[in-house]
Amino acid sequence: MKYKDFKKEFHGYCRRCINERLGIHYVHKDCEYWEFPETCVKCGEVKNIVVGIRFFSRMKMWKVKDLQPQEKQNKNARKS
Repeated sequence: MKYKDFKKEFHGYCRRCINERLGIHYVHKDCEYWEFPETCVKCGEVKNIVVGIRFFSRMKMWKVKDLQPQEKQNKNARKS
């Protein structure tokens, strides 16, 4: 997954939701956060929102295959 795609897809997510969705394990020091806690787009809880991933921690992201939006996945499942 490219970093610019990550920024578009996971804007407004907390670290826990990103880890669940990508299947990787980012720790606190791997991420950059907003200054104040806000509501996570996915889980709806007030948490620290990830703004970016630090440069040397992005290597974990390279192993993740590109994620398709949910609608495309559902269409592909119906065709099978």
